[in-house]
Amino acid sequence: MRYHSHFFRTQQFNFDWKLTTRSAEMVRRKGYSIVPLLPLLGPQTLARLHEVTLAAFEGNFLFEPIDFGSFSSIYGNKDSGIDASLSRALLDESGRIMGYVYAFRQDAFAVIKTICVDPIVMKRLGSGLWSASYALVADVNIEVKKLGVDWYVSALTADDASSRFMAKACGKLNDFSHSYALYVRRFLNGVPT
Repeated sequence: MRYHSHFFRTQQFNFDWKLTTRSAEMVRRKGYSIVPLLPLLGPQTLARLHEVTLAAFEGNFLFEPIDFGSFSSIYGNKDSGIDASLSRALLDESGRIMGYVYAFRQDAFAVIKTICVDPIVMKRLGSGLWSASYALVADVNIEVKKLGVDWYVSALTADDASSRFMAKACGKLNDFSHSYALYVRRFLNGVPT
């Protein structure tokens, strides 16, 4: 299994993909809303984000869940110096967080680090021609376009992740990419085989 980070020059980037725009419209028609994540951050929100993350990534290759304390120090640290104002939350009709994108600006870069959606959303609505992940990306795209930063980075996406859409759709614009290979080794009586 491979994970990838892709770097795009924002001046050549297609911010208005039909698929992401259509997904954002569909999500809203189904009663969901996409809102800035930072104003919601607090202990209860972080607990819900941790829960969604564990559920969304549970089946990922070599996924190792992190404890709540470690998760909070990464995603809830407002004093880290990282401008995470690009981050968004997906809310259901009751206002419960059902997914999020953690995105931030750092110098000349806008970075999408994490996108995850509660599997309940997919069970309820199916995958079809829309995706809650794409809808979250569409909202981030709007903000990145306003920033006018030089680079847009899609970080650590898995081979089979829906967020790889960014790399697939803009493959010709991909200025640089980095791949990370993960391997499983089998141990037999304590000896790797």
